[in-house]
Amino acid sequence: MSYSDVKLHIYEKFDAGEITELEKTTLLEKLDSEYTLENYCTKLGLIPVDDDNIYFESIRAAIGKFIRDKIDLHEIKKRWNDVASKFTKKWAVKYPNDKELKKLQKSYEKVKQEKISYPEYKMNFNVLAKSVGLPTSDIIIESVAFSKEEGKDKIAIRYSKGKQKVMIPNGTCLMHVSPQKNLPELKPAFRSKTVGKYMYPSPRIFFTLGKEIKPTKAGLEDTKTYKYTPKENFKFGFIDPSYVDFATGSLFIETMNPIAVMDFNEKMKKVYIESAYGMDADILRDKFKVMIFEGELEGKLTHEQSQILLEYVKLIK
Repeated sequence: MSYSDVKLHIYEKFDAGEITELEKTTLLEKLDSEYTLENYCTKLGLIPVDDDNIYFESIRAAIGKFIRDKIDLHEIKKRWNDVASKFTKKWAVKYPNDKELKKLQKSYEKVKQEKISYPEYKMNFNVLAKSVGLPTSDIIIESVAFSKEEGKDKIAIRYSKGKQKVMIPNGTCLMHVSPQKNLPELKPAFRSKTVGKYMYPSPRIFFTLGKEIKPTKAGLEDTKTYKYTPKENFKFGFIDPSYVDFATGSLFIETMNPIAVMDFNEKMKKVYIESAYGMDADILRDKFKVMIFEGELEGKLTHEQSQILLEYVKLIK
């Protein structure tokens, strides 16, 4: 089972009265310890980035393609630990009056409708989020529950907060598995296929990193599937631990528009050829030195960052 499937199963067992609150908390903590951001990103070679350091990280990742085994991962692991601490997974609760309750129930029914436009969906998503004091971006509404507590109406929203941009390693292709043949493009979605669960604040398209997702995890068992990858090379994506299945290396591209795709295997052949018949090491070193020098002159790199990158360049052999 995937990360999100296991977590949902734990909640369902608790809701059915099969486990206690303490057992639920223990199981969730154990699950998160197994599927850590550090393990996921170290395994796949992902580097966390922020907008102020994109140029620095881009060059470091490019150099890393040729000297992957020689780069000290201590700093990257430390940064992932810092990133992980910024994510939260909690319940938010409100005790609405009759008027508020009707409004919230109506919004919840709206976001679950099969055919609803994104603007109308987002308006009702915002109503639910704001009702319990949550922001309307960088969160995922995992589930919504209406109940009574000591005679009072109650709404409880399980949410995850946090989003991290990551650099996609060189030589890695994003992959999307579908039962449909000859797809020219993939369309973004703003919620999962499970009605009323995992609702996103913005449209997105999910991919795995260069490996096929198991059919049972995509609801495609006993179905012939086809693998696609974007025609455009995406350098960055987003990890969201509320949804991501760490074992399969899933991330998403945030977009309002469809993404043109091509056959995954054809793209991988091109990547392999480019990798196998790359530049000479001396030419590569000179190329990176120029990029680093120009980056510092243009203010994209600090002098300290330039020195770090130049040390990496020396390792290209």
